[in-house]
Amino acid sequence: MIAKKRFGNHLKLLVLISFFLLLPAFSTTAFAKSFSFTSVNVDLHVNPDGSIDLIENRTFDFEGDFSWATYEVFIKGATDITSFEVLENGQPFQQSPAGTAGTVNIIKSPNAIKAQWYFNASDQQRTFTFKYRALDAVKVFADVAEVNWKVIGAGWDESARNVKATVRLPVGAEKSQIKAWGHGPLNGNVSIVNGNTIDYTVSGLPSHTFVETRVTFPPALVPQASRRVSNDGLPTILSEEKEWANQANAKRRLARAGNAFGVILPFLTLTAGFVLWLIFGKEHKVDTKLDYFRDLPYDYPPAITGYLWRFGNVEVSDLTATLMDLARRGWLKITETKKEKQGFFGSKTEYDYELELLDEPKDKLQNFEAQMIAYFFRTIGNEKTVTMEEVKDYAKSHTTSFQGFMKKWKKSIKTAGKKNRFIEPTGTIMMSVNIFVGAAVAITGVVLLTEGMYGGIVSLVLGITQALFSGLFRRRTKEGAQQLSKWAAFRRFLLHFSNLKEAAPSSMIIWEHYLVYAVTLGVATQVIKQLKVVIPEATAAHYSGPVWFHSSRGMEGFGGLEGLQNSFTQMTNAASSAMSSGSGGGGGFSGGGGGGGGGGGGSAG
Repeated sequence: MIAKKRFGNHLKLLVLISFFLLLPAFSTTAFAKSFSFTSVNVDLHVNPDGSIDLIENRTFDFEGDFSWATYEVFIKGATDITSFEVLENGQPFQQSPAGTAGTVNIIKSPNAIKAQWYFNASDQQRTFTFKYRALDAVKVFADVAEVNWKVIGAGWDESARNVKATVRLPVGAEKSQIKAWGHGPLNGNVSIVNGNTIDYTVSGLPSHTFVETRVTFPPALVPQASRRVSNDGLPTILSEEKEWANQANAKRRLARAGNAFGVILPFLTLTAGFVLWLIFGKEHKVDTKLDYFRDLPYDYPPAITGYLWRFGNVEVSDLTATLMDLARRGWLKITETKKEKQGFFGSKTEYDYELELLDEPKDKLQNFEAQMIAYFFRTIGNEKTVTMEEVKDYAKSHTTSFQGFMKKWKKSIKTAGKKNRFIEPTGTIMMSVNIFVGAAVAITGVVLLTEGMYGGIVSLVLGITQALFSGLFRRRTKEGAQQLSKWAAFRRFLLHFSNLKEAAPSSMIIWEHYLVYAVTLGVATQVIKQLKVVIPEATAAHYSGPVWFHSSRGMEGFGGLEGLQNSFTQMTNAASSAMSSGSGGGGGFSGGGGGGGGGGGGSAG
């Protein structure tokens, strides 16, 4: 049961961290407008005079309200660009600087043409068409003619899910006479369909990434082209493309290796971590498993029980239980008082608790117990008495002092707990090692992702997961596990004693002792409710609570124990809140190129 609880706590932590990691994405989707491109389709027609006609259909996916968008194309690679148009559903936008819906403002400079067109779109998809002619875009060598054009420029702000570009040549060549290359993302592909059609496809084109075509074909297809050179061009083109293809293929091999590494690494480390957990982290089996334990298993203070129960963590309940235990042992007396406080909706009864330090000889105090008495009565109180209200006020006005006390007090409990050797030091060391390994795997995933290797996602997620579950390496010693088993059985008894066939202890003195540990084990409220049913003495008119706890509420005196813990919780919360502040035969793209004409980009708003 304890191991399942530990696993559950780590799983909750993983879900919580994942939620906060994903929250920015949810916020962006819910509150900010955005757009992307579902598809981009380009037709590039090569004309016999060496010009090209380009038609681009770009589908915008708008989330939010949009009223304008831009498109830019560079003139580089051509002598001029003419007949530029922006259309929707075959209808051109009218040239006008007015900025009203249905108009476009086209500005031409020596280097580029930029268009800004206007429309009204809200949470919908819209497809716009761009047309232009690029003059002298084909270069004719002695042996081949070449068209080298960026069908998509690197200036687009958003990604595109599916991209297809088709280069259409004049009829008259055989497929074997065509060579084609593609430049851009390494997942792009180029295919020579026939003697006059070449297809380019990209799935998932990132923003700010160009797609460039490069095709060679017989010069006879463009007899009227005027951009001519006398030397052969194919040897140089083949040399360039071979170098770029080698570079791209090397990147692909590296990417494949990186992706494989990103997937295999975390599974290896997780497997190793699991084996090490079986050796160093899995809780020891206890000799005898008990359903119920009807007596106090051990006589050490309740705070030490809490240290064992919560793997060395100290909570507010340990503070309350220690105070109650000191009162039970005769070191002090707790008195509940009440007062009527007037509010806007009438009067309200409030309870306070006065602690009185007694003078009789007592048993020996542990260090953390002596620290509590010294701080409460000498630093805050008048050396004889102190109220919870005074402690809360002091915690608010002397935050640093109170936080220092709590830190020192918790450390003292941990020091005392370590003497019992409940927790194995090896498990703590392995926990640190596993955190380091998980963090290293996650960082490796980040590095792989920055290099475009999506196997890094697996390393990132599993690395974080491995680090988060490192706490499972901590385990108790065999003796600690044995003692924990008895405390767990005792806790089950406290939860179920009213339903058991065997009679529970009838002496309230015994139950007053049990209640101290019930606070640390988190079941005090359930015990009190059962006592009122099972033990008549607990509800008798003359009974006002333990001798060390004087209640102003008569037979409901046990309720004050819950109120006392609430006071400590409010006190620590108050202090905490005050502190906050190739070859040309088709295939994959190469990463080279970039020297072709065209290009550009755009945005929307």
